[in-house]
Amino acid sequence: MILSATMIATCEGFGLAEKLGLAAQSYNHIAFVSSGKIWSMTTYSLVPGVGPDTPADHEYQGGFASALMISGP
Repeated sequence: MILSATMIATCEGFGLAEKLGLAAQSYNHIAFVSSGKIWSMTTYSLVPGVGPDTPADHEYQGGFASALMISGP
């Protein structure tokens, strides 16, 4: 649940940066050197072409982690 919340906040940050005219890579760099540095930005980037190779770089094809986030009790 915490990871999902931080991923949502990360997406919102990238969306705001885009609306303000800031390139995704620039925003990513700023977050890396500030309090915005979190796992979902450093290891599992949600934006294509930013950070390591992730589903974002493959048209957001889901995998095991996606199934975990939507499964319930």
